[in-house]
Amino acid sequence: RYPDRGFACDRTGSLLCGTSSAGATNAALYCDNGAYSKVFECPGLQSCFVFQGNDEIGCGTTTNYTPYAKANAPCGAENAAGCSFAKDIVLICISGRWVEAIHCPPSNCDLLTNSVGQPSVQCANGGYSVGDICSFSGGGVVCSTDLTKILSCSNGRTVVLRDCGSLHCARVNQNGQTVLACQ
Repeated sequence: RYPDRGFACDRTGSLLCGTSSAGATNAALYCDNGAYSKVFECPGLQSCFVFQGNDEIGCGTTTNYTPYAKANAPCGAENAAGCSFAKDIVLICISGRWVEAIHCPPSNCDLLTNSVGQPSVQCANGGYSVGDICSFSGGGVVCSTDLTKILSCSNGRTVVLRDCGSLHCARVNQNGQTVLACQ
């Protein structure tokens, strides 16, 4: 049986799946002040399931899902990642708390396959916003999520390397190598 809203809890910050108003098991419940309250409902007819020790939920199936977490809530898997419930921010577990790491608009957060074939939570267009926590290799560059800038990493945060002005940041082939350029 899945709990309904108002179900008692004793671990502040934990997430649990519950029943929605339609009776489906697709509501995300958040423990706060000793009781669960609904904070999110999985889109469409997607099912809700819990993983990462009750600090993340997934919507979909166990093989095709979007992971969600709540900003500032406790987490236990250092460097784990999830999407905010609005799918506009990539959250990362840092020092036991979900931290807003990458701001996606105008793109959105999703579980995608990264360049080495592994699932990875990231902005759908692979971009970052200025000031986001860097999670790409040193010396690397990325496009901004609005595709107007080329960003690099400095002191753990993204900074503008080049403003594209009226052009857009894009991956291009130069001398057999893929690089970022303003086009």
